[in-house]
Amino acid sequence: MSKIIVLITAGGSGLRMQSETRKQYIEIGKKPILAHTINNFHVTDRVDEIALTVPPDDIDFVKSNIIGRYNFHKVKNVIAGGPQRQDSVLCALRVIEADENDIILIHDGVRPFITHDIILNCIESVVSSEGSIVGIEPVNTIKKIIDGRIESTLNRNELVSVQTPQTFRFGFIKKCHELAAYEKFYATDDSALAEKYGEQISGRKPIISVVEGNSFNIKITNQNDLVIAEALLDYLSI
Repeated sequence: MSKIIVLITAGGSGLRMQSETRKQYIEIGKKPILAHTINNFHVTDRVDEIALTVPPDDIDFVKSNIIGRYNFHKVKNVIAGGPQRQDSVLCALRVIEADENDIILIHDGVRPFITHDIILNCIESVVSSEGSIVGIEPVNTIKKIIDGRIESTLNRNELVSVQTPQTFRFGFIKKCHELAAYEKFYATDDSALAEKYGEQISGRKPIISVVEGNSFNIKITNQNDLVIAEALLDYLSI
């Protein structure tokens, strides 16, 4: 049976939050955002182990004040991240001990409202595909802009607003990241690497499916998001 691994990236600086505290450590409901995120995976029985990427100087802090404080025994690795998120993911993939066919879910540390159902659906999604993303249909009209002017209006029925986790077979996504590092190619998410290198690795165009997300699965990046997060926390009674 495949091992289920969760990789949580928590390398944010907090610049957009305008806070001296890194955003992943800011408390909502008297608990760090990162602790909320870890807990949602920790209490999911299907998850076997968790790895974190954090800024190098934060490793001891995270081990003591988050992992130890909340008894997150499924966290097996706390890994020093790189300059960019993609670098951090590759650092982790090189450290985590896993077989080619094990399943890895890659998640943003500042998305603390991921649900049990989405996690399970992500795990099941790779039975019939090389990987999956979590996404929701855009509710706003999306327009293409060039030089500050509207070029065209995009068809919302053909678009998806992407969240995390993004889920893959371990060997497949590690090879994608290694190729990207070799070519010095950077993308905004892991699935873009699967799109670019998947055919080269698998010998055919990879199937990347979409798992239905949730509008509550927000990414906390600024002060407005913190207000929403506190309200969500109260509403969901977490």
